[in-house]
Amino acid sequence: RPFDIEREKREPTWGDPTYRVIRRDVQQQDVAATHLHLNTRDIEEDINVALPIRAFAELEKRGDIGSLADEHYAFMGFQQSGANEWRTHYGPEVARRLKETGVSALVLAPA
Repeated sequence: RPFDIEREKREPTWGDPTYRVIRRDVQQQDVAATHLHLNTRDIEEDINVALPIRAFAELEKRGDIGSLADEHYAFMGFQQSGANEWRTHYGPEVARRLKETGVSALVLAPA
């Protein structure tokens, strides 16, 4: 489901603080990207532009890194007015999920 772009259009300093779960086996045709502040065309053509999941899968296959998590998380940038909700609710929720699944390293990949 897309991030709330309509509200951001009405309230330009608000950024949707929610997140989306992306499975490690995501297929390109299942990817959509929506954002008011950047061109999303490249992401829609190749998810690896924003989430280098294929490159990490290759590193995992070669044994250069441990195993990838089954779930990855996408957040909308530009969290000005929505940042408090992100800090108090969504951020801790994702941190809890990461801990529960035993994630030991985190890579932030800004688009």
